[in-house]
Amino acid sequence: MFTKLALLIGCAVSFPEAIDSTTCNVYSELESFAPCESSGYALNYGLPNCEAFTAKKWLYTTSGKIFLDCTRNCLADFIRTQIIAKGVSDCATIQSSAFDSHVPCYVDCGFCEVFPPNVIPFALTYRLSDFLSAQALKQVSQITSSCVSSPSSVIGPLVKIYGFTPLQIKPF
Repeated sequence: MFTKLALLIGCAVSFPEAIDSTTCNVYSELESFAPCESSGYALNYGLPNCEAFTAKKWLYTTSGKIFLDCTRNCLADFIRTQIIAKGVSDCATIQSSAFDSHVPCYVDCGFCEVFPPNVIPFALTYRLSDFLSAQALKQVSQITSSCVSSPSSVIGPLVKIYGFTPLQIKPF
């Protein structure tokens, strides 16, 4: 079944890789440093998504896997250098800062180029709840805008052909 699905979506089949238990440790470090509990960024968003992307990495194309590694490292570096090292402990500030780091990490790691061939793995990895906040909608809009203006992205030309303009969502 996985072979047929992989052929259908145009990616090479590989079996699940062993998960490195240290991959998502930055979120435990953040929670230990600034306990925001189950409603905070580390335990409510960062850790569950890191674990989901790590567990489902085998679904992605080679370039998708490179993107996932790059993004995970970028987000972890931001948390360690811009939140923990700077002593930021306010839960609202942590959440806002961490979410703001997603856009540059995604764009710099090549999201615009890897999204089209990995749309199904992304859809199978994200949770619907990941898109139900003003912060999440804002970052989706910012990433989409970056992709539309990126000359190497296939998203931009498709969006322009079909006349879609990304929503300009303003935070509450």
